[in-house]
Amino acid sequence: MNNLATLSAVSLASAAVNAAVAMKDLSAPSLEKSYISLDSTTTATDESGLPEVYNAELIQDYWKSQRGTLNKRWGEFVGLSVPFLTRLTSLFITEGGANLGPYVGELSRSAREILQELGPTFVKLGQMMSVRPDVLPEEALTELGILQDSVEAFPTSEAVAQIESSLGGPLSDFFLSISEEPVAAASLAQVYRAVTLNNETVAVKVQRPKVLSQVSKDLYVLRRAAEVYQGLVDRFAPQQRTDYVSLLNEFAVGFYTELDFVNEGKNQEKLRTLLLENNVTGVLVPRVYSDLSTRRVLVSEWVDGVKLSTCTPEEIKATTAIAQEAFLVQLLSAGFFHADPHPGNILKLNSPGPAGESLALIDCGLMASISSEDRDIMISALIHLANGDYAKLVDDFISLKILPTDCDRRKVVPLMDKALTPYVAGGGAKKRRSERRRAIITLEGVALTGDPNYGIIREAYPFIARRLLRDDRPVLQQALNEILYSSSDSGGLKISRLISLIGNAACADDVAQDGCEVPPATPMIDLDAPKNIQLDEGLKFVFSASGTAIRKLLITETTTVSDLVVRQLLRKSLLDLEISSLPTLLPKLFPALPSLPPPPSLPSLPFGLPLPSFLPPLPTLPSSTSIPIPIPLPGGRVALKTLTEFVDAIAPPLSRDEELYVLSVTDVISEMSGADDLSSIVSGNDAVSAETLSVIISLVTRGGLSKKLDLGDRLQPQVLEQITQSLSGLVGGNAVEASMEEIAGKLSDGERENLDGFIDSLLGNIVATLEGRAAALAA
Repeated sequence: MNNLATLSAVSLASAAVNAAVAMKDLSAPSLEKSYISLDSTTTATDESGLPEVYNAELIQDYWKSQRGTLNKRWGEFVGLSVPFLTRLTSLFITEGGANLGPYVGELSRSAREILQELGPTFVKLGQMMSVRPDVLPEEALTELGILQDSVEAFPTSEAVAQIESSLGGPLSDFFLSISEEPVAAASLAQVYRAVTLNNETVAVKVQRPKVLSQVSKDLYVLRRAAEVYQGLVDRFAPQQRTDYVSLLNEFAVGFYTELDFVNEGKNQEKLRTLLLENNVTGVLVPRVYSDLSTRRVLVSEWVDGVKLSTCTPEEIKATTAIAQEAFLVQLLSAGFFHADPHPGNILKLNSPGPAGESLALIDCGLMASISSEDRDIMISALIHLANGDYAKLVDDFISLKILPTDCDRRKVVPLMDKALTPYVAGGGAKKRRSERRRAIITLEGVALTGDPNYGIIREAYPFIARRLLRDDRPVLQQALNEILYSSSDSGGLKISRLISLIGNAACADDVAQDGCEVPPATPMIDLDAPKNIQLDEGLKFVFSASGTAIRKLLITETTTVSDLVVRQLLRKSLLDLEISSLPTLLPKLFPALPSLPPPPSLPSLPFGLPLPSFLPPLPTLPSSTSIPIPIPLPGGRVALKTLTEFVDAIAPPLSRDEELYVLSVTDVISEMSGADDLSSIVSGNDAVSAETLSVIISLVTRGGLSKKLDLGDRLQPQVLEQITQSLSGLVGGNAVEASMEEIAGKLSDGERENLDGFIDSLLGNIVATLEGRAAALAA
């Protein structure tokens, strides 16, 4: 572009910026869409009248009488930022807003210097933006990361005065000693090591003097600054869709909330309790000394440790799973989570904690809450992301209000694929930041230093599987059904995915056994990839407290499979029964029927000699299965049917798809259980005996068995014993019985109770299905 065009662009940019920054009414950020966890029930104010808990109306009332102070601060901001905004707008005009790559380093450095000069509130903004790769480019994150360590401490004398003023007495009334210098300094507060009167070592967090007034005033400036920046972006770079005003709103409320140390103390205790209740081991949250804490001073248990980001790759890799579990429980299970997990807030303990903890999570000033409905949608979104289903992921993002309802799906889906796939595959985030030296500022960033192939989506999949199989809320059940059914050509259950899900969930659950393996890095999560899990391990998970939702799904599918197996066995058994003698067969099948006389004997020659050829051939006796016999039916009715007609009615022939489905299920179970004969049995190669068939007929022809027995309790012992003995005979000896006893012996009392209830329901369903078909014979 020539010089004249450049000058024109600069002039236009200057005019646009001057118009945008013209003084307008300043308003405090809104709480309308905030997720920040704060105590909204109090209207307490400090000595100057400022609310100590964020309240937009009270803040605005306070500053109404001090508009001159606000305008002065706005002037300071404008004086520093106008040259930067003019430069940025000129680039928007000349480069179209899409080719700023060569200028990002220059712009980021200028922005960081401006934030430092504007003071603590703006430094805090820069620190928080330094962990938002979804908003800022790589070089900007690196530059803003410098702000994490650029805060100067304020004098200890001022800190002591703040402590004494807040606690209402001299320091010696509360502490035996306190460190001469702060052990850590941040933009809003700094920390000292002290010893209480009870000789307990504690961390004392002290707020910077007059920081509440400074932050409160700067929130107005930040809100107006966001509106200015948003207006310039919308005009000159409309392709950028980030809502900077909403983003700033959330940050602003977070800034103010972090200054309420009473709220932080409550958050810290709530998080501590939450992790304990959810059996999260390995992570310690320091307890709070509430009797020594105020809104400006927070005293908590001292922990000795170092930032996780400064540890060796081996140390990081050893603790990544622990940190990951803690954050997943917060975000996806409890809905109350640490919203500022930068490296300074995750410590590796120098020695194990009281319960063997290896990590500590500190600084709970910025916690957020999320509803159960949104948590379910987030899990659904993670499943769609893991499965590469970006069309449905768009729907999830719209439900979460991340995307507008009128977004252009044709453009969004390809962008999602390009931007998000690396995070599923693992290592993608680090590869995108290969030139950063301070890339370890998020959980995934830290984890990547321990494992270059780490991918938080892939690693979180076992946790997500556990949630899907445990909870039966509608959104989660829909996501579960999409995994198990939508990918199947026949529309039926995809058994490989079910086994994979159970294996992943068991590996994530406290019932997991040794040998759970992490799948290798792949472009997408292979939802069909088998886990190293045995049948008894899978059953232990299914019948544990974590298997509530999967048991509901399995009872339906197991009933279907069992019905197919029974039909297969019954039909195959007819081949053997056809050669049986009817008088011998009937007492076995129908013990209640009267004994039949022996069949008439056909004439024969002595010594087995053949009949002369000139005589007609002897008549052939009818097959045992083709002779009409009175068959008892449910409800006390009787039908005169052949055994073939009876079996055809209660065991219709299997379709080809049904045969393949049964074989796929039994193959998987055979592989997991080591029962090589199972597939042969189910396929019907080993036909059932007349005794086995008699048990099945007995169940059907009793008439209303499912009503006579209380299926909430154990089935009648003799019926269950007959079934067990018949099945044992199929594989020889007592193999089935022994195998079931071995598996049952590994279950806890609660798991065994769940198994018993499951079996009772299953048998009741099978009997009801057979009875329903048998009843149709009387029509």
